[in-house]
Amino acid sequence: MIYAYGGDERRPLFTPCLQMYIHADPLHSTQVCPHRPEKSLPMLSDDNPGNYDVGEVRQLNAKSRLVESAIWESAGHNTLAKLHATAAHKHNSEDITADDRALAVCKEACALLNGFDETESRSSTYTQALWHLHDSFYKTHPNPVSTLFPHTYVEILMSSLISRGQLDDAASLLPLLLSVSPLHRHGAGLPQHVSSMMSAVKLLTRQGRLEQALDINDRMCGLCDRSKLRVQHANLLLQRAEVFMESEGGEVRAIQPLMRCLGVCEAAGMGTLHAVALLVLGGINLRLGEWRRAERLVSENMGKILEHADVEKQGDAWMVLAKCQLSRMGEGEEGAPAAVALKECARFLRLGLETYERCDCVRGRTEATYLRSMVESLGEGGEQEECAEEFGRLEAQRMEGAAYCFVSS
Repeated sequence: MIYAYGGDERRPLFTPCLQMYIHADPLHSTQVCPHRPEKSLPMLSDDNPGNYDVGEVRQLNAKSRLVESAIWESAGHNTLAKLHATAAHKHNSEDITADDRALAVCKEACALLNGFDETESRSSTYTQALWHLHDSFYKTHPNPVSTLFPHTYVEILMSSLISRGQLDDAASLLPLLLSVSPLHRHGAGLPQHVSSMMSAVKLLTRQGRLEQALDINDRMCGLCDRSKLRVQHANLLLQRAEVFMESEGGEVRAIQPLMRCLGVCEAAGMGTLHAVALLVLGGINLRLGEWRRAERLVSENMGKILEHADVEKQGDAWMVLAKCQLSRMGEGEEGAPAAVALKECARFLRLGLETYERCDCVRGRTEATYLRSMVESLGEGGEQEECAEEFGRLEAQRMEGAAYCFVSS
């Protein structure tokens, strides 16, 4: 049985009538389910509601779209997940329940963090996601019953503050995030609880408190493994590898959780997360001196990363490619190969800086600006002084004090 995790209790999604139209288009429902005989009952629609009223059929259609959105999201195809979520609440806006609308709008907001902006707004991805939550749901449901909406809103806001380097403000939001998460840690509330603790681990990592971050991550990994939450388990393993990467000489320790993450992704068909894990593996190879292998790993998965991964990971991919070109230059190549590598490195750094600016990632912008200043000093760009000044400003912003926060899992 498949359940919807929208509130404090789980509700079955698949019912006998739902199975009849799960594969149908909600607006032009004329097909029959491919898993049923050809002479089975016709699909339910507004023109042919069967024994149900039109409003109930639309509610079921919306739930079917949300099921498909969750399936595509778990597989890493965020574009299709967003399209199904949009179809769920816009094509059935008159009859969709508040919990289902909250679930659909939250999925759309999370898709905006991957850069899916149809309006081409100049604001950051986090700002777009927060405004989308406000305009699409909060205006019509100012007092939501489900904890999903406030949890998603506070989690995105906290991620935005971490990305901007405002760690003290992010730490002040952590108690609020835990308060809007479900109290119980099993059943319907477990995915939200794990997501909250992953935000806490990210904050602790940026604060340099790696031992506490690893302790919480280890407990959440065991919890997800016992509960058979493969998507959350794979994300936690990837996060564990990234925490190890923050420590001195942690590249070797990061390999084991990363290999486990790749195994879970391959078994469950999570293509995007698999590509992001290979990106992290490329970063490990780069730090170990194997820049050719790192370049191959990232280049082969660049298309999937740019299409489905979040914007910060896209910037990380450009940075790995830029560092690979610097390593190529450092091997002593002269003449035309060195000039080509310098030009490619400058292009990758420019793309990485532009990508980091889309999500207000101060940490990434600082590193990209520093490397760009080095490249400008080697070439004839003439922007070394501007890059150096920008680096100083970003570094001062990044080094602002990080407050202590207490986390209990």
